[in-house]
Amino acid sequence: VWDDGLTEASGHESTKQKRSKIEIDVNALYFPRDFLWGVAASAHQIEGNCTNNNWSTWETQINEEGYPRIRDGKVSGRACDHWNKYPTDIDLMCRIGVNSYHFSLEWSKIEPTPGVYCPTAIKHYHDEIDLLLAKGISPFITLHHFTHPMWFENRGGFLKADNISIFINYVGFVVREYGHKVKMWATFNEPWFFVFGGYMSGYFPPGLNDPQTAAIVL
Repeated sequence: VWDDGLTEASGHESTKQKRSKIEIDVNALYFPRDFLWGVAASAHQIEGNCTNNNWSTWETQINEEGYPRIRDGKVSGRACDHWNKYPTDIDLMCRIGVNSYHFSLEWSKIEPTPGVYCPTAIKHYHDEIDLLLAKGISPFITLHHFTHPMWFENRGGFLKADNISIFINYVGFVVREYGHKVKMWATFNEPWFFVFGGYMSGYFPPGLNDPQTAAIVL
């Protein structure tokens, strides 16, 4: 039943409107043949051993009240070990019938130091993308899902205008590397939430609570 959200009438038609409802025949619903059913995750959440980015540092810090930044001092650690178990995970995707996988590349693994790209990480993502395609699953890649290398953070991250070219160079490298295989891309995952969490509320790294700074980053 579809509900338009209006307040139920109770004898005061001048101030309240009647709620309208429409019965929907779910058996008549259909999706186009090329509709993408997918699952999604970020590298830091599932890959494991993401130890060189802003979130890995944040997880080990103590806040102003003397408590761990993350409840109970937990860290992502090995996470789901997707880095090693991605073939099994992709088999699970096939079993549940999805045909799209939205995931992020871990910048800190691809470019662990400024301007130096890691062949092992580059090959890893090639292998994962190739397996997805072989299984009939379309890869959808996010270039920045809340994490970036600690060396980039130490340079001021997105707060410094001079650093934008660093990110652009990384994006160019990645797209040149995988663009012939991957057709769907997202530059940032929820950019407004990245800014709000890190520069307004202080719940994300770098833990600032400064609207003026947030506006600059955004």
